[in-house]
Amino acid sequence: MKIIILGAGRIGGSLAIGLAQENNEVTLVDLNEPLLQSISNRVDLRTLRGHGAHPNILAQAGAEDADMLVALTASDEVNMIACQVAYSLFQTPLRIARVRAAEYVRHRDDLFQADTLPVDVLISPEQVASRSIEQLIRQPGVLQVLEFADGLAQLAAVRVGAGAAAAGRRLAELHQSLPKAQLHVAAVYRDGQAVRPDPGLRLKVHDEVFVLAASAQLGRVIGRLRADLHASRHVLLAGGGNIGGSVAGSLSPQASEIFHEGILVPPIRIMRGGEMNREAYAVILNNSRFPDMLEGDTRALMAACRLAEDRVSELMDRFGQPIVLAAVELIIERSRAAYRDFVREVIPEGELRFFDYVDRDPVDGEPRRVEVKLVRDGARISADLTGSGPQASGPVNFITSPGAFNLILARHLSYMNPDLPLNEGAVSFLDEVKTRPGTIV
Repeated sequence: MKIIILGAGRIGGSLAIGLAQENNEVTLVDLNEPLLQSISNRVDLRTLRGHGAHPNILAQAGAEDADMLVALTASDEVNMIACQVAYSLFQTPLRIARVRAAEYVRHRDDLFQADTLPVDVLISPEQVASRSIEQLIRQPGVLQVLEFADGLAQLAAVRVGAGAAAAGRRLAELHQSLPKAQLHVAAVYRDGQAVRPDPGLRLKVHDEVFVLAASAQLGRVIGRLRADLHASRHVLLAGGGNIGGSVAGSLSPQASEIFHEGILVPPIRIMRGGEMNREAYAVILNNSRFPDMLEGDTRALMAACRLAEDRVSELMDRFGQPIVLAAVELIIERSRAAYRDFVREVIPEGELRFFDYVDRDPVDGEPRRVEVKLVRDGARISADLTGSGPQASGPVNFITSPGAFNLILARHLSYMNPDLPLNEGAVSFLDEVKTRPGTIV
């Protein structure tokens, strides 16, 4: 293969040497002439001094007939522009770029497309490192964790601990003890030497076992290989950069109780008597990755509340409190009646059933089912949600309350009829919403 590598640093240089030793035709581009000379003295490859994103340099490197461009310079922007130039001017088939800045990586699905930034493979060392650390924290007792199939399966390296259920037992017994688990023992190392993982092999303490399993079941498998597992509840991360900050910000999805979330802030007043509680406001802003955006949003909400207060006061002064409150109740009742009338137009008599799944529970990996039975019996309209799945062990992005279901249905109806008003009447127009304790709703 003809491969162009931009950047002769530690990663780029090592990759160039490895690919050249495999008889690939490698061209290494960098601005550092001594570094290029040092690498070319060690292996047979072509070097070129120049700026990796410049079209003339890429042309000299052979981008027109290259099979692959790998951009590994120290600059994210140079790497991205180099891929763009290789795609637009030379139609290089495969373009790989190292991008370290979290802001770029966070928007990878929107940014790195053929019609935007044509990067076929995005490499983010910080993201890889943070995910590895995150997996080690979530799976105590493991030496290494690798993900496959978009996280559905994981390969874990586990050292058999003293007192473990699997210690002294055959591999076949490990499978038998977890009959419903999808697992495969890929390798076993004993005293630094590979041992054939036959079903009859008896595991010993300190054996390193590499096991592939469904992510949701890996914890049970590890529990057979270790007897000293304790969930990490208090984690100290030294450093809050691209790696440390990413890990700290990614742990809460596994939380199964509020104490796992970190700092707990009770309901507090941000404004009291027209004066802002600046200390409390600073705590909230400092716990956001986007404090400027959060401050803009919250100050807009405060301004809207102040404007609403002024307008309500004007109405009270003009008409008096009893008339204003009666008018509000009338508006809500009219809204409620409008929704009920429209439901009777679009929903036939009888029962309608529907189910779907919301987010997966991040703790057990199972999706949560929401089932609705909508019943219209003459003028009476009710919803039965008792067939929904169980509560989640971890955080799931789903609103759970009878009023919330009214509002969700109201929003759907308002898409069909834009004249329907969204106010208090939209959360109370159903005669009944049945729920069952223990379900997600």
